[in-house]
Amino acid sequence: MARDFTIRFRNRYWQVPERGARGLRPGAEVVVERRLDGELRVRFGNRYLVVEPLGRTPPPADARKAMARKERREA
Repeated sequence: MARDFTIRFRNRYWQVPERGARGLRPGAEVVVERRLDGELRVRFGNRYLVVEPLGRTPPPADARKAMARKERREA
């Protein structure tokens, strides 16, 4: 689990929405299950998480920090 609550699986990125991230910490270990019917399930402990596919690759952490600094300067 990345710091922005994204998961990379088979070169695709998935986002755990804020409402589903309760109890999660960045770096937490999750289990990704690919079901026989093609469905993707992500499990954290005993519960399954809601995940949404990302249509883009998330920017690197350094780029996110730079964007945040720029936004703070402009505010």
